[in-house]
Amino acid sequence: MKRMFTYFEKYCILDDELKELLHHFGRKRSYRKGDFYKQEDEPIEKWCFVLEGLVSKEHINSADQLVIERVCEPGAYFTGTKHVFSRSSEPIAIHFLRDTTLFEIRNQYFQDMVETFPGLKAVYHILTQHKLNHAVRHQHTIHALRSEERLHDLHLYRPQLLELLTVDQKKAFLGITNNREYYRAKRYMEKKPKKNE
Repeated sequence: MKRMFTYFEKYCILDDELKELLHHFGRKRSYRKGDFYKQEDEPIEKWCFVLEGLVSKEHINSADQLVIERVCEPGAYFTGTKHVFSRSSEPIAIHFLRDTTLFEIRNQYFQDMVETFPGLKAVYHILTQHKLNHAVRHQHTIHALRSEERLHDLHLYRPQLLELLTVDQKKAFLGITNNREYYRAKRYMEKKPKKNE
């Protein structure tokens, strides 16, 4: 919990009452690499903050290929529903790519706290904006860049993921369809000048 409060308080100081409520209604849980938090058709009405590890939101497309829509690192959140104010399932699976520790709280409790405590509301909006920024950048990467440019873009924007994701996971995240295309993208990235050179 202390890690989460430290992270939140980079943006806004939290009331002691709020911290007590989060501590009382939420819990810290650990999951093993390879486990699933939920399957595609299953709603889990919880808001989850990633303390450590790596989580993907993914589905199998009509060509029977894995598509990773989003990757959540420490400091990001996800929900087991469409969003924290929803009870409906999003048609995606949530999968742990590394051993992961989460802070979990039921959506209803979290909603009530967001509506009651301005500090938490501010933090929630900042985290949601980060999530939106990643989503917009990811859509740009997939739709606007040639496949060989996508790995280089990931290197520039989220370099830590290059080390954390396997080749198959990078392909699934970047919309790269086969190994030949992936290694062409890798050669392209290695030829490009690095960010700070």
